[in-house]
Order: sequence, then C-alpha cells, then structure tokens
Amino acid sequence: MATDVLEEELVRRVKARDEDAWAWLYDTHYASLYRYAFARLRSREEAEDIAAQVFLEALRGIDRYTYRGKPILAWLYTIARNLIADHLRYQVRKNRAALLTNNGDAYAPAADESLDTMELLEAISKLTRDQQEVLILRFFMALPARSTAQMLGKNETAVF
Repeated sequence: MATDVLEEELVRRVKARDEDAWAWLYDTHYASLYRYAFARLRSREEAEDIAAQVFLEALRGIDRYTYRGKPILAWLYTIARNLIADHLRYQVRKNRAALLTNNGDAYAPAADESLDTMELLEAISKLTRDQQEVLILRFFMALPARSTAQMLGKNETAVF
C-alpha cells in the first residue's frame, strides 16, 4: 500500500515535469534498463543509446501514462522493449542491404564484454521469448519475482 502511494506521487511529480523526480527516475532505473538492453542487443554502445532513449520517449509520452498499480519501471521496460524491437528491425533491414552490396560486417563484441556473458546471452537466446524476458528481468535487471510478474502480467510463481 505504501509503495503504491509513493509510486502515485512519483507519477504525479513526473507528469508535472518535476526535474528532481525525473532525475531520480533516471538515476534509479537507467542501469536496469541498460542491462536489459545489453542482454537483448549484446552491444554496450547500442544498450547505452537505448537506455537513454527510453527516458526521452518517456518524457514525450508521460501525459498519456496512467498509473494503474504497476511500477513506473514496467512502463519504462515496455518502452525499452519497443525501442529494441524497432532497433532490431532496423538492423535486419540494414544487414540485408549490406549483404546485397557485399559491405556487411559481422558484430564484433567490445573487448571488455566477457566471454562468459556472451556465452550466457547466446544460451538465453535459444529459450522462448517469455523465458528470455523472465531471465533478463530477474537476473540482468535484478528485479524481484513480484515486480517481474507484474511487468509480464504473469503469476509470481511463474517467474520464480
């Protein structure tokens, strides 16, 4: 109950364009959104861009947002998921065009991305979309089962 009141107050302040509320939202959720984007895209630079873009899109769309008992992070996560989907569609089109002109380069991971992380992400990519989302939210974003279940519209035991 107290969490709902705090979340509603945050939403009210964010809708009022309160700079401190936006700064808190960014400082609190940027790292989680970055980890989510990195897990999906496997690129540090692209993940940074997506995580930052989430907040631009949130600012543009905050007037359409209505608090319905779910954490605002669920809304930010939805924005991130949509941005990533758009990005991946763009990459597919770009790669097709590059293949047609023989100028395509394969993705090469950054030097600081560990082999273990890349192997883990490769293994996760073989799971169903729902299973991937649960693992990314629970372990890359370090969300508790309850929050993950709320974001995905599932029972808490289904994501535990």
